[in-house]
Amino acid sequence: MEMTKLEVGANDFHIQISPSVDENHNWTGEISINLILNTDTSLCDDDYYKLLMLTKTMCASVPMYEDYPDLYNKAIEYVAKAEAAVDDIEGEDSYFFKQEYTTEDNVISVNFKNKGYFKEEGV
Repeated sequence: MEMTKLEVGANDFHIQISPSVDENHNWTGEISINLILNTDTSLCDDDYYKLLMLTKTMCASVPMYEDYPDLYNKAIEYVAKAEAAVDDIEGEDSYFFKQEYTTEDNVISVNFKNKGYFKEEGV
């Protein structure tokens, strides 16, 4: 397999999933999860560490699925809803893409943080 060079922007956080494969090129069920980031960031320290923690929690979700199968099932349901919403973005059931917005004069302000997961951290 040929590897390509990954372009990592100054403020990018990448999660790399590398599956373990056997001699027949079948996935063994094991993976390696790597966090790839650029330490030459333009983010302030506070924002950098908030985003780093968010990325780490995303990585932590994989082993948590083994300990909490109900959490994995919830994640699968969420993905299914998101995929269905892509097929019907204009429909009333566009659960994943709901957004809040306000208008004032000719300015539209959009808030994509409709779930409120990060309100306490100010993200």
